[in-house]
Amino acid sequence: MVALNTISNTTPIPKKLLPFAAYFSGSMARRNASTCPGHTAIGRRISLSQAKYNDIARKSRKDEKEENVCAMSSAGRNEEVREALSSIGQYLSDSVPPVLVAEPISILLNKPAQLMASEIMSWLSTQYREENKASVVHYLVHALIKLHYLGQLQLVPVETLTPYLESVQQLLIERCPPVHRTHLREGFARIGTHESSKATPINLLYGQRESGQTKSKSHAAFTPEKAGSRLAQPPDRPESDIQAPASSEVNEHREEAMPKFDSAASSNIQTNSELLSFQNNLKSLGMNSGEDHIFRELGRNLPGWMISTTDIGAAESHNPAVKAMVQYIHLAENRWDVGKRFQEMIQAAIDQFNTGSLVRAATMFDLALDASTYHRLNPSIAIEARQSMHESLDLNRLRDFANERNKHRLLRKVLNFFDEFAVDNMLNRLQTEERRDRRRLLLILITAHGSAARKAALQRLKEQIETVDAGSDWHFMRNLICLLADIPRSRDASPNEEMDLVAPLVTLSLPMPLVKEAIRLVGQIRCERSEHLLISTVDKLESEIFKIFSAGKDPASKISLLDRTVFALAHLRTPKSNERVIKHGMSRYDELGDTMARLTYLSGQDLTSDRESINTLVQFIKSKMPRKLLGVTIQKNEDLLLQTIKALSSTPDVVVRLALDVVAEQFPETKFGQAAANALKEFAASDKRGASSERILTGDMELFGLPDVLEKLSQSQAGGILMLKDAKGSQTGEFTLLAGRMQKCRAGRLEGMEAACQLFEKPTGGSFIFKGQSHFGAQARAEELKLPDMASIISEGKRRYDELQFARAIVPDLAQLRLKRSHPIPDGEGEDAKLVNQIRQKIEAGTSPEECEAVCSADSWRVRSLLARWVEAGILTVDQHPSQNPANISN
Repeated sequence: MVALNTISNTTPIPKKLLPFAAYFSGSMARRNASTCPGHTAIGRRISLSQAKYNDIARKSRKDEKEENVCAMSSAGRNEEVREALSSIGQYLSDSVPPVLVAEPISILLNKPAQLMASEIMSWLSTQYREENKASVVHYLVHALIKLHYLGQLQLVPVETLTPYLESVQQLLIERCPPVHRTHLREGFARIGTHESSKATPINLLYGQRESGQTKSKSHAAFTPEKAGSRLAQPPDRPESDIQAPASSEVNEHREEAMPKFDSAASSNIQTNSELLSFQNNLKSLGMNSGEDHIFRELGRNLPGWMISTTDIGAAESHNPAVKAMVQYIHLAENRWDVGKRFQEMIQAAIDQFNTGSLVRAATMFDLALDASTYHRLNPSIAIEARQSMHESLDLNRLRDFANERNKHRLLRKVLNFFDEFAVDNMLNRLQTEERRDRRRLLLILITAHGSAARKAALQRLKEQIETVDAGSDWHFMRNLICLLADIPRSRDASPNEEMDLVAPLVTLSLPMPLVKEAIRLVGQIRCERSEHLLISTVDKLESEIFKIFSAGKDPASKISLLDRTVFALAHLRTPKSNERVIKHGMSRYDELGDTMARLTYLSGQDLTSDRESINTLVQFIKSKMPRKLLGVTIQKNEDLLLQTIKALSSTPDVVVRLALDVVAEQFPETKFGQAAANALKEFAASDKRGASSERILTGDMELFGLPDVLEKLSQSQAGGILMLKDAKGSQTGEFTLLAGRMQKCRAGRLEGMEAACQLFEKPTGGSFIFKGQSHFGAQARAEELKLPDMASIISEGKRRYDELQFARAIVPDLAQLRLKRSHPIPDGEGEDAKLVNQIRQKIEAGTSPEECEAVCSADSWRVRSLLARWVEAGILTVDQHPSQNPANISN
């Protein structure tokens, strides 16, 4: 250890440590005056600046030398004492485990307390850096907590250690400048309230701020050395701690900067005593050890893709975090504790939801719903939680998720837990709610329930039609029709049943808002009855508008209803409906509004099979094309042509192409000519896509997940290429499928099964793109090639993902691996021999696990598991990353 007073003259001392250096020098001299006769006491405190540092350093070295003469004199200048002091310094730096300092501390207990105080100050000089955000007081309190912890581990008799450390504390307070003494006394006083905890790891102190500053997130990560034997060990089985290095990047959207919580270790806890030890170890990491915090940390450890694909039952996952949550509930000693932990798990799930982690929240609410039937849980607690805890949900987040239809499957897992969001309860509130914004929120939340909500809304509509006058009390009825229109009908639903209900509501004498929603629903039913009803409604509306106009009244409301009806008619996509829409559009009566603009309602459908409609529209284009006489355009129908071309923009028929080609060639500078050219380009692009692929599917990996995507493709025996991309759009992997089986797989340098498992082990989120292709005789070809079944690949990928978490706990990502020369690496066999050689070459000069993975032709699970075995066998040591070692950080 390098003492604070013996720092080289060429080394600038941190500014914040100058007052401690000065006061330390003065206080030591004063103490030496009383303990060592012949020495002159310094009667005043020295005021320092950087310019005077050299003088102070020389004086400090002299004082330290004099003090050490006295102190080491009383200790007999024993080499054993010097080694003991050195071991204490290493222990304070988290370089050795507590068990290795049991003997050194026993030696020092019989020596003057000032020896320990001097060693702590020497250790402080090697740890403190100006750029660190922790104050010197943090370091001194850290040192004393570490020493107290030796008594808690029963490595040193508490009755002997306690008075000794009280003397050390008093010496440190005396050597501390008066301005810092209050904070130091407060820090020492809090040590007694942490009887069962260790100190915060020293690398976590680097991310702390001084007292009075705003608290910031720590950028350090901590993992246990022996995750396989559980993170929390009983007091008689102390284990060493290995700190992973601090992360150099800050993710603004996730709490990655917090100390790593080892869900793999926590899932192995089997008894309440082990749980208590686990919580004590969390305290040693500077983490909140309350059960509510444990559930929150476990929630953050859930992967985004391990989620059940059904709406029934708990999440089907073997992830350690899921197993740990279930275990914590079952380990409760009594019914009161069961209820408390149940509520804490729900609150943790709510926290995940409010931060935008819908997938994790859905997994936790799945577990909570299953746990609500646990026989040891007081039913009244479960009922109260499901009735009241919804109030903590972020309504804005709830609204955002409900507005995204592709997230409804996950959102249902949240809604199903709370009674407030049950379909019947929300329908009851919808019937009486007066505020429009709340009704709108209720509507989108009910819609998120899907088919169950549609079935309930249909039943309520039947009751309303039978008991309520639609002419006077129509608001709730209209909302029910909105739900039926917004929620897709199931294939087995009877269109006639719905038509029987809604057809009477398409009556022009009823309130206009009700009729509009009824017409929208009729347009979605798509049957012969709906076609006839909408056509007859258009006829009636046109006739009535002419009458209103003739009477000198404003027909605006009826024109709006006519527009809605023509839109619904166009989306029936039948020859008769198309014919009526075209007839209406070409009527061009000013009284009916902009009828030609309504032709564009046909633009979203392919009219290729409707030859009559195509011929009518193409003939209209030819008849309205501008004519020129002596170079002068004598007929302009630009708007009419533009609307008609838009109506044909999704019909790649040969006749349509020829007509549009003529328009684009003759009138390239006009709006309708440019519209024709754009339509032709879309047709050409569609032709190219169709030549190379039968279908293209895309999706969000956070919502669907790699297991779900592969399972669906396997069930449908799909063939094609599945490409995976990260959040930045870079490709991370690629599957080639044949009849739902994996033919090829690539992920970076890896191929085959190794690549497939790697994509499970290191999920990156992002999106997927599946380009489906037809393969004649694909099923027979897949069997002939003996391609692996997708179910076995998914199962193996999930298994390796879970086991990788255990290995990463033993061998952290950025930890520094060093080879012990006394323990040679054993030779592997077969494929393992190649892997062993690759790793041996990499770790000769020291490396990190991630660097090993980067050069090895194996997936992360194989590499990390092998490294973990070598660490446990004593072949490798795991140290901090060089960039995080205080010795490598310059002032």
